Amino acid sequence: MPRTRPRRRRSLNAGAIGARMTGGGFGGSAIALVHESQLDQVRDAVLKTFADHELQTPDTFTVLPADGAQRITFAGPGCQEDVRSSSTR
Repeated sequence: MPRTRPRRRRSLNAGAIGARMTGGGFGGSAIALVHESQLDQVRDAVLKTFADHELQTPDTFTVLPADGAQRITFAGPGCQEDVRSSSTR
């Protein structure tokens, strides 16, 4: 059984809004979208599933959503106003 399957399945069963596996070439990762109120419940369920299957305890990380990619503008001596537009001139 690939290592990420228990994470994904157990995350969903424990209350995650959604979950997916990614990067399965070296064990992979699972990403779960979880309401803050469900965070501990989902994390504990995933950790228990790994222990029950006698698998190595996975690392877990809590992150918050952020704004998407955007253009960066530089200003100051020696800087061109917009790096992207300067490379296309």
